[in-house]
Amino acid sequence: MNKLYTFIIIAILFFAKAGTLFAQEANENISNAPFFDAEPSIAIDPMNSNNLVVAWMGITGLKVTIHSKASTDGGKTWSTLQTHPHFSNTFGAADVSVAYNRKGEAFLCYVDYKAVTGADSGVVAVARSKNGGESWEQPVIVRYASEDPELALDRPWIAVDNSGGQFDGTIYVSTKPYFANVTAPNHTHLKHSTDDGLSWSQDVRVDDSTFAPSNAGSMGVMSVGPNSTLGLVYFSFNPKFQFLPRLIYCSSTDGGQTLTRHTVSDYFTILDSNYQFGYALALDPSHAGRAVTVWIDTRFGDPDVVSSFTTDAGVTWSTPVRVNDDAAKNGIGQDMVWCDFSANGKLTVAWRDRRNGGIGDTARWELYTATSSDGGASFSKNLRISDAPSNYNQITKGNDFIGVVADSGKMHFVWGDYTTNWDILYSAVSLSGPSSVSELLQKQTVLASYPNPTMGVTNIGFTLATSSAVSLRVLDVNGRTELNFPPKFYGRGDQTISFDARSLPEGSYFYELSTDSGIQKGKVAVVR
Repeated sequence: MNKLYTFIIIAILFFAKAGTLFAQEANENISNAPFFDAEPSIAIDPMNSNNLVVAWMGITGLKVTIHSKASTDGGKTWSTLQTHPHFSNTFGAADVSVAYNRKGEAFLCYVDYKAVTGADSGVVAVARSKNGGESWEQPVIVRYASEDPELALDRPWIAVDNSGGQFDGTIYVSTKPYFANVTAPNHTHLKHSTDDGLSWSQDVRVDDSTFAPSNAGSMGVMSVGPNSTLGLVYFSFNPKFQFLPRLIYCSSTDGGQTLTRHTVSDYFTILDSNYQFGYALALDPSHAGRAVTVWIDTRFGDPDVVSSFTTDAGVTWSTPVRVNDDAAKNGIGQDMVWCDFSANGKLTVAWRDRRNGGIGDTARWELYTATSSDGGASFSKNLRISDAPSNYNQITKGNDFIGVVADSGKMHFVWGDYTTNWDILYSAVSLSGPSSVSELLQKQTVLASYPNPTMGVTNIGFTLATSSAVSLRVLDVNGRTELNFPPKFYGRGDQTISFDARSLPEGSYFYELSTDSGIQKGKVAVVR
């Protein structure tokens, strides 16, 4: 390439509000199987952030089975695949979630059941690993389908108290009725263990007559914060008290024996579509009483990522704000949201985003993230995590969740991707470089093109630190758009984009190259 005109853009990834620079790792396929892999969960060891465990739904012997892998080097390498046992040869598994305690032990929770409509048998089980997920003990049954007429086996979630408080080490598992069997009214359920999952408490009903889920099964998403405070969010649809669905926050300070309830949002909209509406909760380990709930809501015009926070242990909640920063009411939908706080109080939110894929719930999507350094009051510029967009693939049940965990120096993401096959992808974003946004902006140089002047085609060479949608616009000296090229997806590394200037009159022109990292500008002279 001609040295005179060679130019490289360093696509700087930064979160404007947070004022920090991030280095992103390449996406890694950690499932590498020819069949269906979906609904991953990820956990990080609170005492050693190099230890990670990921679990998901996969296929073994033509049956849905829980798979898992572990890493002891912060996600650089992964262990051999572990498969988790069925309790009957007629059962299939689903809905896995994972967690660590402060002893470095990992816990894996899943449902194993008769996977047909009208299912009347199955269990929720928890397995323990004493070596961080390299191998697992025989799973212990938490609850049987026969324990209650609701068959409360669906969507089990696990959380562990790592606060150092009175109930440190307590394990919690929440469930809801099996979706194919539910008959109103139905309820959200909770059990706990104080002996590393070897035995389990009696069932506690999470909702009450005022805050009942009513005729819609409602999963209980949990997080544990300072002073052994358990938080749980579920949605309540009880027309006797409120015509629209509400999000309800429950908390317990006595190890899950009793619960108090408050409303997060008086309403949120749920559409019958291919969007995977959901919600997540994170309690701030650095700030007692602070928690953030995120969910998918159409109150701003489209299915958006919405967030609300509390600083008084859930009694009151802030006005919901929009997290995704694409234009509002643009017909683009987001879904499948998740969140986590780091130990130093930085919030990470991740979701499936269609801003580069088009309008509608069947558009291609990418994984995006944003952070908050003020407990959810405001959010950073959004950052794309995906190296490539995923195609839409309709799975009515079985692809409802992604995973994100954070420590003080890195964010870890897992998600189910359908670029060519359902795979589990992993990526991480680590903190590095200068912290001042103004310093970063000063390092960006005006974009050059070659040849310049040009009589025809001119080329713009650039390098992307991460894959990005790239669009180009050419303007005259009065700012009028003369040429406009829609977004096209480019992978990371050296790239070239070209445009033909032969249709333009002789004169000077400006051009703007837009990537996920921002807009770079340049100037070109057209001669005849």
